[in-house]
Amino acid sequence: MIKQFSIIISILAISYMIEVGLNLPIPASIIGMILLVILLTTRIIKLEQVEKISDMLLKDITLFIIPLSIGIIDKIHLFEGKFLIAILILIISTIVSIIMTGLIMKLMLATNIGGKNDK
Repeated sequence: MIKQFSIIISILAISYMIEVGLNLPIPASIIGMILLVILLTTRIIKLEQVEKISDMLLKDITLFIIPLSIGIIDKIHLFEGKFLIAILILIISTIVSIIMTGLIMKLMLATNIGGKNDK
């Protein structure tokens, strides 16, 4: 499990270097997820190499969301007079995320990317 955790941390470190080095407006965590998807789809990293740690992290995902929620509550004054537009943005982005996730999963299942039966 330490090896799997090391892979995830290494990808995050590389993505942070990319973010800082290229002065990108995209957070390192997003760059890291994109890198991980690329590495998994090209089979440079096999799913089995990160599956156990990913399952463990997903099981405790609420622990990672708590600091984000507290940060939002701390900056609630920035939403004054913009509550309805913020709710509208949240609703639209949630719908777009659900649709895109469904389409990507449909594509991945159709092409059998990341399937356990791959050779």
